Amino acid sequence: MSKKQKFKLNEMKNLKLESFGVQEMDAKEMKMTDGGNPIVLGAIGIGIAMGAAGMAAGYYIGKAWYHSTH
Repeated sequence: MSKKQKFKLNEMKNLKLESFGVQEMDAKEMKMTDGGNPIVLGAIGIGIAMGAAGMAAGYYIGKAWYHSTH
């Protein structure tokens, strides 16, 4: 390996991430970046499930009511 190639390799190893706008993140920022609060995500999931169950129940109740009146 030539001296120039070694210099280039060493330069790449010591690359400063700050020059690309990368900064340090604390644990709170990492948690937010990795998906947020699991309690909030769980509540959203439960809400979606309840909405789907309500729509299904409404469909079957409406279908039964329609068939009983027509």
